[in-house]
Amino acid sequence: MRILGFEQEAAEILSEFERRFQENTEDKKMVDITKVYDHPSHKRTWILKTLLEKYGDDLFIRFAEMMSETEGPPDKNMPLTTFSYVDILIYHLSRVVGEDLFPWFEEIGTTVHPIPLGFPNDSDEFVTEVRERLNGIVRDTAADTSDRIDAIEGLLRIADESEDRVSKLDVVDRYERLIAAAKLLKGYDDRVVNVLEALTVETEDDGLVAMAVLMLVRSGRGGEIVDRIVEIAPHQDYRYQIEAGYLLGKTDHPAAERFSLERIVDENGAPVITVEVEHNWGLHIDVIVEGRRVAIYRADPSTHHFPYNTHVPGVYIGWLHTVPNYRRKGLSQWIMDVSMYHELVQRHSSISLITGTDNTAHALYRDFGFVDGLLEQAFTKTLQHEPTKVVEGLVIRPYSRGDEVAMAKVSNAFHEDQMERGRRRAVRRRTSETQLIYLAEKDSELLGYLQARCSENGTSASISEFCLKPQSSENESLLEEVGTALLSELHSELVKREYEQVNWSSQGEAEKNYVRKLFHNLGYTSVFTNWVWMFRIINLPMLLEELTPLLSKRLNESKAYKNWHGTIGIKSSEHQASLIISDGDIRVSAEVSEESAIHLSTDDDTLTQFIWGVLTPYEAFLQNQLHVAPSVNRSVADLLETLFPARQQVEDRGPQWLPSRLYHV
Repeated sequence: MRILGFEQEAAEILSEFERRFQENTEDKKMVDITKVYDHPSHKRTWILKTLLEKYGDDLFIRFAEMMSETEGPPDKNMPLTTFSYVDILIYHLSRVVGEDLFPWFEEIGTTVHPIPLGFPNDSDEFVTEVRERLNGIVRDTAADTSDRIDAIEGLLRIADESEDRVSKLDVVDRYERLIAAAKLLKGYDDRVVNVLEALTVETEDDGLVAMAVLMLVRSGRGGEIVDRIVEIAPHQDYRYQIEAGYLLGKTDHPAAERFSLERIVDENGAPVITVEVEHNWGLHIDVIVEGRRVAIYRADPSTHHFPYNTHVPGVYIGWLHTVPNYRRKGLSQWIMDVSMYHELVQRHSSISLITGTDNTAHALYRDFGFVDGLLEQAFTKTLQHEPTKVVEGLVIRPYSRGDEVAMAKVSNAFHEDQMERGRRRAVRRRTSETQLIYLAEKDSELLGYLQARCSENGTSASISEFCLKPQSSENESLLEEVGTALLSELHSELVKREYEQVNWSSQGEAEKNYVRKLFHNLGYTSVFTNWVWMFRIINLPMLLEELTPLLSKRLNESKAYKNWHGTIGIKSSEHQASLIISDGDIRVSAEVSEESAIHLSTDDDTLTQFIWGVLTPYEAFLQNQLHVAPSVNRSVADLLETLFPARQQVEDRGPQWLPSRLYHV
């Protein structure tokens, strides 16, 4: 704020933080910022204020300038298994001010792991010094065994991949043998087993034995080696004990309970691991080990949007994270267990989150019943000179103030049949040299629009919004014409500016068959990214009750089934409910009667998939994922498809897909 000219306001803010900080006790002043995670603390602000006073108000400008000149990520060659984010920040700040700040941070109560300051972190000299530091930790018999294992992991992360590790399995240096074995063990190379087993009989370094035993158990070795970890773990650090308990639990070992997260205690019998649960508006869960917050969970009440303006109150998990050196020890699984039984989650019908399909947490969420709901599809086109598409009577023009009301109507109509698309309000847009908005009109009626953001380096642009006004089946060709005209206008403008590429990320829009075809016909290639939106049912009767307006709409718009009478019972492993239907009116029961006209039996994943529209009940039946009683015929399949249609267009699955399959039932 000072740099921007707000001297007085900046002084007032700093004064208030100084007052609050001084009100804290000495213990609070000595709070370790590496342990608080995202927990509120005035200590961080005090540190910033102190650094600015000592090194000048432009400190962070110099910091930003240096970081912009650094190639690669800020933590390059600084393995997070050993060095914390605070260590990395201290390293870069020290390089900016030309002074070693690690001693000062340690003096004010910060846990630090000093990083060599003599060279930039992308240099070979830096890597050499970091390796020496990590090798020293591996050989330090006074260090915690877990820290020594982390140092080995760090060495592997910055290792020269061309280095021959096999030849080091026979060297005299036992620590070199251990490091080489750890590398080869990642590929489950059987040659390392004998090497590690030989190290487990060492007598001079108990930590070395403990490391070798843990590596063998990690690799799936059982029998006597598992019994050894039961014997060794009580004499190791708490992090080692936590992982030992996790590994024993995976094998259902009888001793697993001794090392469960709740039963690990310190020398005074106090729990080493505690859980803080805070529930105000949202749900905050922290796992704390020896005073350090090592895993956090954040969830808030949210709204899940189903098609046609149907909205379901739910919960959204916004953040689940474990610090690097506490991962793969069962903490995330524990914290998810705690959260799923919390009253905030249990009083809602559903819960959702966003993650990556290449994220190790994706498998964790699947284990807790979350199902992939929406996948992101990325479209890319290499730009070149092309003729502009001209449609008779269609006008393509830039955005003008006042267009936002009509744009909101088009957007809501375009997205009304999609999942997780709430209705949008009219919002005034800002245009600039890097923000382009084009509208397509015919006879003064807005038929579509797009918005694109151009990169400042002038090489690529990204489409942030693309919407077309739905048309009747007799007028569907207009959709392709409008979309082609809008995209052609954008392409021409980008080519004039000498841009090379344009991108669009679809989070459901490309499920519309005509949209996907439109982009492909204009030369876009597409791939699915690793982005995935996941959904889980908590309470099926509650969810179906909330969906009754949508289900009734689908029935009443069906000529064949709007007057249908009967009960549909639905059972899965965890859920059950009944839809009681009469002349388009739907009631929901939490019970399933044997007298129901139609019984659906399936697993929880398949149930979630057909309610969410990933597939239809009949498709699940054909894949032996769902049982229908008393039998399946064309009328039953059509009724179920009417209530629970798939989001994808029918033509995506082949012509006449439903009748042709049913003839064989």
